[in-house]
Amino acid sequence: MCEFGTSLPRYASELYQIYRHARIMALDVKMDVVNTSSSEPLLSAIGVLPLVNCNAITNPQTIISVPGTVYKQIGLSTGLSKSTLRKRCITEKELGELTIGSQTYLQTYSEALSAAVWTELPAVYIGTIAAKNGATWTGIIDYSITYHLRFSEYNIPSLGLDFGKMDPNEPEEAESMDAKEWIKPPDPRVKPMKRHPPLSGASSAYYR
Repeated sequence: MCEFGTSLPRYASELYQIYRHARIMALDVKMDVVNTSSSEPLLSAIGVLPLVNCNAITNPQTIISVPGTVYKQIGLSTGLSKSTLRKRCITEKELGELTIGSQTYLQTYSEALSAAVWTELPAVYIGTIAAKNGATWTGIIDYSITYHLRFSEYNIPSLGLDFGKMDPNEPEEAESMDAKEWIKPPDPRVKPMKRHPPLSGASSAYYR
């Protein structure tokens, strides 16, 4: 939940071209399970545990007692064989501390492409198994993860911009507007009309 672990969400690579750091604020996990077995029900669970513990778990039944775990039993293919599990995992809640003011949980692009190194930090566990230990089952599992990220610190050099020129499409030798004498175009609604010059000299007037 605090490291990408080589799995970047969509558009994260493009955003890393603009920003230098990213922080995972929360994860929305959704899992759809369809049991195609006619003899064995299934048990699915979503929970949050330290990464070192998630890698060692082979049976989702062992995390049902963990606070905050979401689990459901899926019936046989002849009955209610489909179920959906959802869980929102908030990083600050699982860590027990604020992550905004800390530099510890920031991830650069190179760190995001590397394997997770903090095995004691929380991670999301998703698992499905037959309700009966050792039973053989078949099913279809589809899951999606929505990342809530917070990017910070503009990565200006990667944009190829010149600090003295904000518009990259502006020509190099283009003159500024202040350097030119701007002449207001004539109003097309105003038509010049001449009148007889006065005795003191010649002049012209404009009438609408």
